[in-house]
Order: sequence, then C-alpha cells, then structure tokens
Amino acid sequence: MILILVLAYFGRGYLEERIESIHRKVDRVSASSLKVKTDLRHHEREALVALHLALTEWEHYLLGAPTLITTASFDENFSNDFYNKEDDFLLKVKLASAKLSVLVSNRDIDLKLYELIQQVQVSYQPVVNGMINQVIDLRSEAALLEQEVAASVELEKRGEVTPILVEKARKNLNRVKEINQMLTNLAKNASEKQIEIQRPLREKFENFKILSQALIYRTLENDQIGKD
Repeated sequence: MILILVLAYFGRGYLEERIESIHRKVDRVSASSLKVKTDLRHHEREALVALHLALTEWEHYLLGAPTLITTASFDENFSNDFYNKEDDFLLKVKLASAKLSVLVSNRDIDLKLYELIQQVQVSYQPVVNGMINQVIDLRSEAALLEQEVAASVELEKRGEVTPILVEKARKNLNRVKEINQMLTNLAKNASEKQIEIQRPLREKFENFKILSQALIYRTLENDQIGKD
C-alpha cells in the first residue's frame, strides 16, 4: 500500500512537471508567434504608407491635369507624354497595393483599388480627354496656319505675292488670333474644371485610404500566425 502511494505521489509530480513543461512550451510558441505578427504589422504599416503616398502622387497629377493640359508646351508627343506619365503614377499605386495585399493576405485592397480606378475613369477621363482633344485640334490648326503665313511672307520678300495670297494670309492671321483667344479661354476654364472635379475626386481617394487603413489597423484577436 505504501509503495502504491509513493508511486502515485511521484507519478503525480512527474505528470505535473510534464504539464508545466507543456504550458511553458505553449507560452514560448505563443510569444514567438505574437512577435512575428507584431513585426509583420510593422511591415504592413510601412506598405500602407507607401500606398498612400503613391495615391497622393497620382491624385495630385490628376487634379492638376486641366491646368497642365492648357498651359504645357505642345508638340506631336503631347498627349502620349501626358498619358504615359499618368500611367506611371497609376502603376506605382497598383504595385504598392499588390505588396500590401500580399502582406495582409487579403485581396480586398486590390479589388477596391480597381473599383477606384474605374470610378476615376468614368467620372474624370471624359473631362480630361475632351480638353486634350480641344487643345490638340486648336494647336495643330494654328501650327499649320502659321506655316502658311510664314510661306506667304517669304513669297512677299521675293516679290511673288499675289492679291489672293495676301487675302489668304490675312484670313490665316485672323484665324490664328481666334485660336489663341480660344486657347486663352480654355486655360481660364481649366481652373474652373479643376475646382469642379477636385471634391468628388478627393472623396473617392479619401474613401479608399480610409478603407485600406482600417484593414491594416485591425485588432489582433489571436496569437497564431495566419489568424487575426
């Protein structure tokens, strides 16, 4: 009987020690997992900052587009340069969003971003495209007319001008003046367009920023990796 009690006592001590050892191991794993998740949150927040900076650059370029379009120097690559630069800003946003969505293992960010892009394209691009087309048409016409006027001046210097050419040159000059006035008016209207698109565009960007921020600053409810 005594032997049984002794064995039971030592067996109980051994079992308690094993249980305590398991608890210590679980605590170490839990602490390690929590540290990994805490470190991951740091990287998530860095990625969030990068995304918001990229969004701000894209937004700034879009908001300044009306003034830029009507005041920038014009050449045959004007529209291509404009759209290529906008595409560069947008690519930075997409890359930053992709990195963040991988870190948080959540594709909602990318889906919401593409919703934002679609909203911008629907509400914003018609305004910008219309202005670009106007500027291209007017400046292209003015460039051709100026070439004709310059040719008439050269003919006049050589004494080869005719009344018909003089009248045509006069009309061309008047048309160039009209075009310059139209471009001036377009530039003035650009500031109004800029104000007009500013609020709805900024609201779209701000809503996306708030949504992405809420996803990153979520509460940690579980110390296990792969679970919030």
